[in-house]
Amino acid sequence: RNARGLTQQEVADRLAIARTTLTAIEKGERLIRPDALTDLSKLYNEPVNRLLRQDANTEPFAVQFRAALVQTDESDLELSIQEFQKLCEDYHHLEQLTATPLPRKYPPEYVINNLDPFRRAEDISSLERNRLGLGDGVITNLKNILENEIGIRIFGMPLPSRVAGLFAFTEQLGACIATNTKHPKDRQLMSSIHEYAHFLT
Repeated sequence: RNARGLTQQEVADRLAIARTTLTAIEKGERLIRPDALTDLSKLYNEPVNRLLRQDANTEPFAVQFRAALVQTDESDLELSIQEFQKLCEDYHHLEQLTATPLPRKYPPEYVINNLDPFRRAEDISSLERNRLGLGDGVITNLKNILENEIGIRIFGMPLPSRVAGLFAFTEQLGACIATNTKHPKDRQLMSSIHEYAHFLT
């Protein structure tokens, strides 16, 4: 309600209930009628399932961009980041409901410092292939490896065309990657590898 800029009285009037009733619903002291829940879902433009679960209380995602992107209008980027975080929170919530958390087989943090970045990238690539037992062959199931073997939440979602992918990490949600579904499949694959490189370093 606060995110939509609505007062309790405005919402209560739209639901045709007393403001005190809405206050009790928001505090969890009173059950909401199914029709009122549907009306709230439409009013807040949020799915019913998101209204029914407790707030995830996660720290906001801090996604970094190239300087050229920062100099442009960021409103669409901010909306994309918010949706990305919601997807990650929903994924985490489903894991909790089903008692099937993703494994966290995270690698050590690789340090680049003043080393040649191209040579260091080759070194890290070899170390990761060995750590994951991939050998030297072509990797055909990268998404499955990143998600099920390492424990990174991966999403395909429409992003502003100038953004190929997003990476974020919080202690609660762990590592999360989004790739732009507006881009061709091969570019999405490269974007997921690029975002994984951010995770490694």
